[in-house]
Amino acid sequence: TGFFTTYNGGSLFNAVDNDNVPRGAINLTNGIYYYSKTRTGTDIHDIYAFNTNTNTSIGLVGTLSGRSGGSGDLAFDRAGNMLILISDTSTGIHDLVLVKNVPTTAGTVALTGTLLANLPAPSTAYNSIAFGADGLLYVATSSTLSRVNPNNGVVLNSSPMTESLVDLASCGTPGTLTLQKNITGRSNTTDQFTLTISGATSGNTATTTGTSSGLQSALAGPIVGISGASYTIIETASGTTNLADYTT
Repeated sequence: TGFFTTYNGGSLFNAVDNDNVPRGAINLTNGIYYYSKTRTGTDIHDIYAFNTNTNTSIGLVGTLSGRSGGSGDLAFDRAGNMLILISDTSTGIHDLVLVKNVPTTAGTVALTGTLLANLPAPSTAYNSIAFGADGLLYVATSSTLSRVNPNNGVVLNSSPMTESLVDLASCGTPGTLTLQKNITGRSNTTDQFTLTISGATSGNTATTTGTSSGLQSALAGPIVGISGASYTIIETASGTTNLADYTT
């Protein structure tokens, strides 16, 4: 219709840091729009949320710490996992970080991030990411657009852009791969199993714990499933385990 509505969100920020919100994306699994800013002079990234189903602000839902960087962006995979890009030429940090189980209610939860990749140092900071339908991440600086494997950070190719880029967006929500172990019984109660999905450099392994049978809570992944790529699932013995005692 050509009309738009403005919703209040800025007043939720720290009064000293009420500007510079470089990251935002909708989690299509629940319709919540997440947006992030970096506290000035710190490595703390505040994550806020807005419910697009009810058009109501949720407010601060959590914080991510450990990496200094004021530029970047957010993207979500099909499983609702957040990929956050943190980039800053002054600190030399250009990281892709995976955050699982992003809160949907207000709070100050300390979020846990898994480093997926260190991107090559650019001449200007990375300012945007978006998934393509092929499962690759399209990553931009103000002058360069790159295709990146989100599981290992490998830049497949880059192209200079004649126009200055500020943000990317797409309808791409690539699927994910997760590996989980079902134990029908242990030969020894201390036997454990390590699971691995090939094709990623982090977040792709897990080792079982405890003595219970059935489906185990340890998860290898999720990693993004890239169209046309081949993956191998691997099981190795851990602790006292002799795989010859088992049928896998």
